[in-house]
Amino acid sequence: MHKSKHGKQKAVSSDEETSALEGWMSSSDDEAPPQEYGDKNTNTSQTAGGSSSARSAKGTRNALYRWPQEVKKGSVPRTMPSYVSDGVRSSLSNAMPGQHHTKVAIEDGLKVELVGATFVADDLADQMFGSLISTELASEVLAGLLTEGMVTVEKEMDEKKTEVASHSNDARAAVRHALERALAHGCKRPGVMQHRTPQKNENPTSWNWTWVGYPTRVVEKDLVNYLNKIVDTALGLPILKDRQPRYRFAVPNDTTHAFPLAYPPDKADMRPDFVVLPIEAFTKVKNLGGQDEYTLEEKWLNFTTLRLTGECKASNAKQGATQVQRYMRGTNRMQPWQRFITGLVVTRQQVTFLRAEGSGLELFHMKLEYGRSSLEFVRVLLGIVLADDLVFGLSPHFDLAIEDEETVLPRSLPAPPPASSDGFYRTSTVYFVSHGEHETPGPPDAPASVTLPVSSGTSSNFGSGTTRSSTKRKRKDDAAEEPGTSTTNPPPKKRTAATKSKGKALYAVRKPKRAFGYECLGSLFNVSSLRGRNTRALLVAFLNKTGGKVYAALKISWQDTERAKERTTVRAILDKFRAELHEPSSMALEVQNILAKGWHNNVLFPQSPIEPVEVDSTLRNIRAFTDAEAGAPGLEDRVLDVSWTPLKRPVQYFWSVQDFVKGLIGALRGHQFLTHMGILHRDVSENNIVLGVLPTEERGYIMDMDMAIPYGVPQDPSPEFPIPQDVLLTTANNPGSANSGLEPYKVARTGTAPYMSANVLSGIAPHTHFDDIESFFYVLMLFFVSYKGPLPESELMAAHDRRFALEVTSSRPTHITPWPDEYQKWAGEMDAAMTAKFALMNRDMLAVVQRKLSGFVMERWVKEVVSPIKKLIFGSLALFHSGTYRQVHHEQFIGVLEQWLEENPVPAEGQNSCPFKDENGRQAI
Repeated sequence: MHKSKHGKQKAVSSDEETSALEGWMSSSDDEAPPQEYGDKNTNTSQTAGGSSSARSAKGTRNALYRWPQEVKKGSVPRTMPSYVSDGVRSSLSNAMPGQHHTKVAIEDGLKVELVGATFVADDLADQMFGSLISTELASEVLAGLLTEGMVTVEKEMDEKKTEVASHSNDARAAVRHALERALAHGCKRPGVMQHRTPQKNENPTSWNWTWVGYPTRVVEKDLVNYLNKIVDTALGLPILKDRQPRYRFAVPNDTTHAFPLAYPPDKADMRPDFVVLPIEAFTKVKNLGGQDEYTLEEKWLNFTTLRLTGECKASNAKQGATQVQRYMRGTNRMQPWQRFITGLVVTRQQVTFLRAEGSGLELFHMKLEYGRSSLEFVRVLLGIVLADDLVFGLSPHFDLAIEDEETVLPRSLPAPPPASSDGFYRTSTVYFVSHGEHETPGPPDAPASVTLPVSSGTSSNFGSGTTRSSTKRKRKDDAAEEPGTSTTNPPPKKRTAATKSKGKALYAVRKPKRAFGYECLGSLFNVSSLRGRNTRALLVAFLNKTGGKVYAALKISWQDTERAKERTTVRAILDKFRAELHEPSSMALEVQNILAKGWHNNVLFPQSPIEPVEVDSTLRNIRAFTDAEAGAPGLEDRVLDVSWTPLKRPVQYFWSVQDFVKGLIGALRGHQFLTHMGILHRDVSENNIVLGVLPTEERGYIMDMDMAIPYGVPQDPSPEFPIPQDVLLTTANNPGSANSGLEPYKVARTGTAPYMSANVLSGIAPHTHFDDIESFFYVLMLFFVSYKGPLPESELMAAHDRRFALEVTSSRPTHITPWPDEYQKWAGEMDAAMTAKFALMNRDMLAVVQRKLSGFVMERWVKEVVSPIKKLIFGSLALFHSGTYRQVHHEQFIGVLEQWLEENPVPAEGQNSCPFKDENGRQAI
């Protein structure tokens, strides 16, 4: 029986029940949420008609079986929680150099980032793999595996259990039941009804499935052997004889060090239990028993080549998902060509498939005792190994290549960890370690590669002789992951396959060669996480009109569609100004006055890429939501946004304190230009300030207009630079602008958390340019607790020569130091940050503030520069203490900085690392 959308019973004939189930029945989104998890005690059916062969992977999603993770299935009517970005850049997805990057910090940050944005979706596998492995085909494969003895089924009726023969009518009924339930929970198609799972008293017959040989102890190599055995057996069936695998499951052979090739500083604790690698990484050979064995080249074991990371747990699927999310974040940072990232969690009872993109996280749980879950388990495994890279999120705008690359390892390596039997928590260090450098058990002439047999009954020499769980380490202290707190030993004597020569390792590295029409030379900036803008900057090159080579930063991000109008308006103001630069006489008089100041030279104007970028939406394209679903209240849709700016120098490569202060003045001038042009930046942070590449250039710039809005508030008590009238008109007609009053901002708190003003954190007043100027002060203050001096001249020259591209084999730069604990809270606890900043800006607390900050500076900087630094910080702070409601104008703050430069024009001895000479042949400043 089926319930119609009006709640009445509708009879289903026997012919309909036993049909090929090719068609689909309509369903109502108004029906109640499911009452049971899975389908063990059910035997429902659908009607037939039509074929699924024409259905694409982007079938209509099934909202009936999609619910927030925080809501227990069937406990309450299905509702969509508040799912909208709060505008505050998560401290995790936009982490600053001085923040903690420990396992605990990252996992806690992910929890905050994904709250209200994590959904369980029963149709995820159907939506992603349906065009490759249809539900009907998956049921045929399940039947084939039943015949091959990989899986068995038991019939339970009237409290009596009977094992089902593989070729019996009951076996066909069990597979048909699994298919029916999979169709009901999958994407919508005409002719199949999605409806709630009946209670046991409605259908007394149930089917209990068992996977033969499934590891009772979830150990990595045993699990991977078994997963590969399922795939190999399935691909041996006649119905899949023409399918060729593209990827294969594998186990990292080093269980004690970070998985290779991750950008610093987030290498800590990045050790997935298993990974999925390209089939090219394996060589298939026959063993003495005639079985196929796959030999894996170790050089493929790194974050650039993998498709998916996984974690196995005995029973704690939730903890496994938390760890996999951390690996997914790491993969996302290493693979900027991905539109989304996937992961897998395996326990004794359940397998969970995860997919994350800018709107959040989708989970698909499969309890393997159920027929529907067993069918979907087969589909997910086959999808993982058979699907092309586009199905798994590769952007079509990237051309990738895999090249062998030799990397230099650190001089010293972490000591091997003590054994631990808990298998849940691990300690780590920020130092990168090649798995090829760690000493592993085995004879001196051990083979350079590792072998993984197909059969789970055959032993494998993959990795060490101990299981992974016996070598994971219990966390003792987060501080063990910060620089200078780990004990290190000399490099081990033994070298394995990945090591080409002493101190070096060879890896197969997947890298982008072209991106959005540009030659791609590396990665400049990557603070992406799972949810949010996922901003990445790539180093690209192209030829200008005169044939000269131009180096640029290509920015790729996912922008909230709710802010599209504001972004478009801001871009229009900037584009109009740039267009009129060629004919200044056509500019309005107000704009000519601003132009004369030259402040526009301190702004990096975003420019469109040469290759057209089609609309790519996280909800409409990746999740395949309808327009109505994507536009529903509470959902956060994001679209791909690509732009480029001229290449500049990140702040962490500052040459001296004087260099940084000059850069800060330049960024303030750029911000001053924007506000006079009627644009409020709203996201001042260290990451959005860059420095000149050469001493002859403008020293500082402000960039990244993602959060900028049209702004019509007067910027200066002097009427010298009024906002242009056409901009004021645009601002007044823009509903989200600061002075329109037509509707509130989408968010009250906007910016990067550690740099947000006290007022913005409190939400008591609209965001103004005074709040941005206060943010500039926090950039200044936190700079001196983030670093302990410039890098050596040789390292700065090396960074310049590689055009500041990130190096995946290096640890966190030696001059970066963690923030004090009380400032660490600024990154994640809004109330704590608000209270601390109100206290900081309170003149009555000045003595306490000065004492603490002086101590922090003295701990980090050489004594010759401590006094000038303190004078700079406290002189700037005095401005905010004397101003009304901390309202400091650009000229006031710039005046203090310039006065400091007049008093301290030359860096202290040993504190200038500028690698360039001035026109007189002396070291530039």
